[in-house]
Amino acid sequence: MAETLVEAIALLIRQIRLLQNAASQLAIGRKQSVRVIAIVGLFEKGKTWLINQLFGVNLPSGTLHETDGLSFLWIPKKRMLLIDSAGVQSPVSYCAQPTAGNEQSVDDALFDAKSTESFLFDMISRMASHMVFVVNSFTSLEQQYVEMLRRKYVARQVHKELIVVHNMLNVKDAEVAHQLFEKQVTTCYSGDLSTMGQLIFTAKKDKGPPVHHIGLCYESSPAGDAFNDQNRQYLLQSLEHRESETEMVLQDQLREHLSELLKMFVSTEIPEQAAGSERAFGIDFRPGSELTSSAEEQMPKSYVCGGVFSLQLDEGAEPKMRTRGVISPLGELIGYDATFEPNVNLYEETTDAGEVQRKILIECPGVAMEDIELDDESLSAGFQLAITKRAQIDEQAENIRKVDGWPFRQQQGRWERAFLVELTDGKFEDPVMELRQDGILEITMKKKKQKNGIARLGYKSDRVDPAAAPSESAASSWVPVSVQGQQQESPEQLGTAGV
Repeated sequence: MAETLVEAIALLIRQIRLLQNAASQLAIGRKQSVRVIAIVGLFEKGKTWLINQLFGVNLPSGTLHETDGLSFLWIPKKRMLLIDSAGVQSPVSYCAQPTAGNEQSVDDALFDAKSTESFLFDMISRMASHMVFVVNSFTSLEQQYVEMLRRKYVARQVHKELIVVHNMLNVKDAEVAHQLFEKQVTTCYSGDLSTMGQLIFTAKKDKGPPVHHIGLCYESSPAGDAFNDQNRQYLLQSLEHRESETEMVLQDQLREHLSELLKMFVSTEIPEQAAGSERAFGIDFRPGSELTSSAEEQMPKSYVCGGVFSLQLDEGAEPKMRTRGVISPLGELIGYDATFEPNVNLYEETTDAGEVQRKILIECPGVAMEDIELDDESLSAGFQLAITKRAQIDEQAENIRKVDGWPFRQQQGRWERAFLVELTDGKFEDPVMELRQDGILEITMKKKKQKNGIARLGYKSDRVDPAAAPSESAASSWVPVSVQGQQQESPEQLGTAGV
């Protein structure tokens, strides 16, 4: 039995319990040096079997046993904290018992499962210093997940070990194992075969960490006897020596990553406020010692409650998933962003009269002029724009009923963006807005022409005599200007200069 279990996210109750095995020695609230290792992969590929083989434990595995949520297994002798999870693409139950006013449809069930998998996948990739991805035949879908992990590391500029274990559980012949490993790995990636053993390969790319591939075969077969013990030992040594231990408090790490990820997956709204006005939320943690005895009574057998993560919201606020799922006419599960995120195009054009204009086009159909706020005073160079998109249909109204086969697909929320003007771009006049009939918000800024002769450095106005010392009010209106070939100076040191 795994040491610790984090249940799947439950927005309805706004709490996530951290369950801990009653016999566990893991101190979730104490700082300790650990090496966090995640074992991930698609459903029923042998993740738990690999943990048992590597660390000599006896976790339940097989087709009738499935890991729920996230499980943490503490290996005290090796100072390793292993993360196991439900397999990606686990089957979804259509037999969910509907609660009052909350009937779960097939498309909701499918997309909820997909969102949960994505959430847990992101959570694991952030916590673990090593990622072990277990595959069987290494399909293109599994390749996509491995590449997605690698790109997450590239985007976040972190260097973590990524290992792919090829669990070739139907291969018993050594020669067949070599041929299959070559077909799935060495001919598909650029890299090097290891000199430390067979069926070991390191794929390398220009960006991001290398990806290590290790092959295992059917246990106790000729191929298994030839490769498995040596390759498992190579994998274990890699996990032990490639990364130094880091000090962490498990409950704090979970709370930090939950807070970061929930902001990506969930938005909150207050019904009494303007539609789509988002409110901040946070995650609070209460240790199990502070909970009431009734909470302990609800624990599964042989578990105790290590604590509860609670979603903290403003009064009256309701959490909503940012992305919702629908089934297309072709039967494809499609996710769309329920929050308002308009397409924006920014460019410059020259008119027939030779004027340069900077254009910003924002696609916002269904938005009225009173829902647009432009602030050109808060920023010294540029402006701040806010647009509120209101829902056109009140989905919760008693007189509104969804027609089968036509799910609601509407975006709403408040969108904000700062449009800055770089000093090298020159000066522009104040922005002018026009909300066109085609639902496009067009913002135009005309570029000011630079006068020949004297360049007045720092002054927003041209009416000050170059020889005159500026007043305090004039100095406060200065904006920085750079001149090629000269070192930029502060307004206190600089008045005007001839060019």
